[in-house]
Amino acid sequence: MPEIFRHFQGFRKALASAFKQSCRSINLDMRQAAVLKALADLGSSSAVDLCQATLLDPATVNRTVAQSVVRGWIKQVKDPEDRRCCRLSLTALGAEQARLVLRQYRLLERKTFRPFSVEERRRFSRDLERLTSYLKAS
Repeated sequence: MPEIFRHFQGFRKALASAFKQSCRSINLDMRQAAVLKALADLGSSSAVDLCQATLLDPATVNRTVAQSVVRGWIKQVKDPEDRRCCRLSLTALGAEQARLVLRQYRLLERKTFRPFSVEERRRFSRDLERLTSYLKAS
């Protein structure tokens, strides 16, 4: 495996593991955290919107939404323009959970970048943006 991909893969695994640990501290799994965060960012959305925003497959999103409805975090409302579709949105309890998720993201980000200077963080961010733009344009 090329060196850069090996590093990205290692980083992705380490970050996922750290995030999984932080989600446990607020009694969520990573899929629930991703769906709650996406709904907080997007507002009222369809399941398709959540799949795109979270990169989770439709079955996982549907299962996670169903669990979250039972827990009182998400409410489903029939879409007035398409009766076959439901719009999903956060309840007050779900919005509070989403705030906890965002706090965990921020804590993890601070912990992850603690060994880096402000300039190193900015450079890393710029380089990732540049790589992302390049890959999207290709």
